[in-house]
Amino acid sequence: MDNKEPNYKQLAEELLLPWNPETGKVENPTVAGYQNILEHGLGGTINSDKKVVIVGAGIAGMLSALLLADYGLKVTIIEANDNRVGGRVKTFGDTGDDSPFSDGQYAEAGAMRFPNFHPLLMQYIKKFGLEDKKQEFFNVSVKDPNLQPNTAENKINTSFLRTNSFQTRKSDYAKHPKVINQGFFPDSAAPEKEAGDLLDAALDVARDYYSYEDVDADGNKVRYDKDNREDWINGWAKLIEDFDRYTLGGFLTEVAGLHKNEIELIGTLTNLTARMPLSFIHSFLGRSDINPGNTYYELQGGSWQLTEVLRELIDKNYNIELKMNHRMTHIHFYKEGYNSDEFGFEYYASDNPGERISIRAVNEEEVGLAPVKGDLAIITIPFSSLRFVRTLPDFSYGKRRAIIELHYDAATKVLLEFDKRWWEWDDEQWTKELGLLRKSGKINEMQYNAYKAELVPLQKGRPAMHAHGGGSATDNPNRAMYYPSHVVEVSNDKSLPGGVVLASYTWSDDARRWDSMDDEARYDFALRGMANIHGEKIRPFCTGKLKVDGPWARYTASKGASKGQVKGAATQSWARSPYAFGEAAVFQAYQFTNLHPNIPTIEGPVHFAGEHTSLKHAWLEGSLESAIRAAKEIKAAVK
Repeated sequence: MDNKEPNYKQLAEELLLPWNPETGKVENPTVAGYQNILEHGLGGTINSDKKVVIVGAGIAGMLSALLLADYGLKVTIIEANDNRVGGRVKTFGDTGDDSPFSDGQYAEAGAMRFPNFHPLLMQYIKKFGLEDKKQEFFNVSVKDPNLQPNTAENKINTSFLRTNSFQTRKSDYAKHPKVINQGFFPDSAAPEKEAGDLLDAALDVARDYYSYEDVDADGNKVRYDKDNREDWINGWAKLIEDFDRYTLGGFLTEVAGLHKNEIELIGTLTNLTARMPLSFIHSFLGRSDINPGNTYYELQGGSWQLTEVLRELIDKNYNIELKMNHRMTHIHFYKEGYNSDEFGFEYYASDNPGERISIRAVNEEEVGLAPVKGDLAIITIPFSSLRFVRTLPDFSYGKRRAIIELHYDAATKVLLEFDKRWWEWDDEQWTKELGLLRKSGKINEMQYNAYKAELVPLQKGRPAMHAHGGGSATDNPNRAMYYPSHVVEVSNDKSLPGGVVLASYTWSDDARRWDSMDDEARYDFALRGMANIHGEKIRPFCTGKLKVDGPWARYTASKGASKGQVKGAATQSWARSPYAFGEAAVFQAYQFTNLHPNIPTIEGPVHFAGEHTSLKHAWLEGSLESAIRAAKEIKAAVK
């Protein structure tokens, strides 16, 4: 699609399923066709000596490898990491003695929740025997994790909002939003609506393109998609044409007509401030994915199981070879009409005349490895990483522009372990636990009195949160905090007393500020930010400190642990990851229409997969979808 006008209808159809670049249409009008491939494979087998090279052992690379190997092809996967598969699915605490947390505790460095309306991932979990590990991730804090979480009685929402030096519970904000909102309107009257409601009302301008509002049987206003699929597609096509040029901030200002203070309110309380300069379309799609009204799941024991189950199958599959510690530096491939003599060397240098791809790689010590050769390839690594790979011959102009320009957002997490689950306590339990600390000598009388004095109503103190799961939001540097939804069960009759809190979760510019710090500085500032919300009384329960205000505890070299590794805390900066180069693809304005049409397209024998090649950026659903699409393309190519 180089230098062509965008096909808005094609882009709209890709919101459902990928466009097949070979046939020029969506082959399956519903996801059922993709679900069938996920469940039963590509269909049939082939007796072929064709070899496929897959770059990247994330969920997209490994799933496509299994599909193609079961079809009868020989597959080689190369992975840059020397000790881990999974890409941006990464769990701290699944590595035994190297875990930064106490035995059994874990927390997610990457993917931490997945919505129930992602059909491929829901089927994937069931297919690969992980259904019994699935448990609800409470986006909103609940009273009792063993009760139905989505009832009004259980969704107590007692986590906190703190902005402009004023703090309240989210449940109280829902009843009296003007109290918090007024902090954003010092010289005028504040709106009476919640920030989320203000945002949803502003987005209705765009929703009207493909849906309509009606009243249900109970008299409540409900929004329905247009009944006719063609009307739905055409509506989305027009929406993309009209609004892809806008940033989120630009849309809210110029289209929705919001006041700058309303935009600041929305950005702060919905954690979208850092995304205001980025694509409106991305945040508009994401608003339906991360929403308090949706149901989310996590895996008991950690998300790493999602990819480890593929690793185990790959290890047993004689058609697949997995080469760890192979970071791609060059890809040379056959291209019709390309004159390699101009470069003075044979660019794919294969001993087998039928092989059309040669990939060079180095290991962690930057030592060159033997080329990996094949007939076809699937590149699943992020374009931000592919940017540093030399390609001969060059990809097409449109592909090169996408690799050069596609925006990858920063995302940084800081995780702190606590030896008691204080976020679940009420004020009475807090008083009891502080008394035990004083009695044991872990805190002195002055500290006891200071911590006890915090257990008064908000503004004057920091009362108990007394809830399971959910998250708090603040305008301090921590921005978003999430509390564990469930205790860690180590056996049928034993659970761990503490847990790991996502003390800070930031995106974009908010994340880059944390990225400038050393890890231990992040831990200190994250704990400081949490104390700002919950009180200084949480400090003695943080396991990473040798004493209340002491340095961070470190492992010795015993039991194979990394020497000097901090214990009780962990942090992940995806922008500083040497293989990820960012959290996920997040469009800037115009990139949906200008770049995406060239992102998933085939370049000779080279195919592409990964969340960035779908329109479900940052979600495992997009990775699974792209893996199936790429496997279908390879099947068509060898057939």
